[in-house]
Amino acid sequence: MDDLFAAMRKSGLDFTVARSDRALWKLYLQDPQYGSLGYDGFHDWPLLQGRYTLAVLFEYAATLGLIDIEYVPPVGAREDYRDNWGGDDLDQLSRYDGLLALRLKPLGAYATGRATAYIPAPMPVGTDCCGIKVLPNFDIVALDGLRPAVALLLDAFADKTSDRVWTLSAASLLSALDTKRP
Repeated sequence: MDDLFAAMRKSGLDFTVARSDRALWKLYLQDPQYGSLGYDGFHDWPLLQGRYTLAVLFEYAATLGLIDIEYVPPVGAREDYRDNWGGDDLDQLSRYDGLLALRLKPLGAYATGRATAYIPAPMPVGTDCCGIKVLPNFDIVALDGLRPAVALLLDAFADKTSDRVWTLSAASLLSALDTKRP
């Protein structure tokens, strides 16, 4: 990740996390009086922009399937916050400290313009989830029938249109929300 940070900084990918220098004073470790990031030298790139980058990569890029990540428990994984007041008592600054490395996947290469086309890998044989197939028209088809609990769940969020077919729509989702379903 440090190599990525260095490459980002070298190529000029510098962005602002706080809206203003004044806003930096509202960011702090443990105590707003002493641990404020508003002091010069206490809000360097890895601490603010780096943590923001780690969060975006972890929460968005990885979950969208754009990258693979190497993640370890965050305790002790990064030490770049220790020089700040209050940081010496912390085992970690954020849960994203454990993000060690990433690898661009084919979808990520296409999304970033490094590949001209994206062809998804074929689904391995026998990986259909519970014999359910979701069609492009938002029909959900239960090929081999369903367990009663799964059928009840589908009934809550979609309209049953035949013996083994449910249709998902904005209206059915809004109806589920109105009944306070999670």
